[in-house]
Amino acid sequence: GRLHDAVVALEEGRGILLAQGLNRQSQDFNFSEIVTRAGTSPLVYLENIAGGFALIVRDSDVQALDLPMLREEHVNSWLAQHLNLRLTDPGAFETKLSDLCRWLWDACMGQVVQALGSCQYITLIPGGYLGMMPLHAAWTEDASKPTGRKYAMDCLGIRYAPTALSLGEPHRSQWQSILCIDDPQPT
Repeated sequence: GRLHDAVVALEEGRGILLAQGLNRQSQDFNFSEIVTRAGTSPLVYLENIAGGFALIVRDSDVQALDLPMLREEHVNSWLAQHLNLRLTDPGAFETKLSDLCRWLWDACMGQVVQALGSCQYITLIPGGYLGMMPLHAAWTEDASKPTGRKYAMDCLGIRYAPTALSLGEPHRSQWQSILCIDDPQPT
């Protein structure tokens, strides 16, 4: 019932881990600082602990979404299958990836998209193994689309962040652009 405190607790825990990983000092946060860092883009904290939930920080309000399909054992099972097939059977991997993204719509992103309404951009802050999931590629059937699918990224501009702290000062970006490369068959 104390949603603002829950957001602060999530942010502090992630901030400590990020600071340790970067060998920097952790910063103290309060809810107003988190809202300031978010700027005009809602923050969506996703967790698969305690049965699965999302905390959506928009302006000075927090909305909680219960996501019971996002339980830890479900996330771990999908991820294990996904990673195993990527290494052992690339053909089956593509099918399983599509299945995973379809499940992600039902488990969380469909409800997040619906809760955000006409919002244009969001920042996802996924916890644990959810950070390894292609949440932006979650999809549902939509006959009006050329692919027959509506993706989460069709509905919202989605960026990922480990914490609100990592967003820096609002309306000020550290980088103008970024290029990420994934080697599908590491050597």
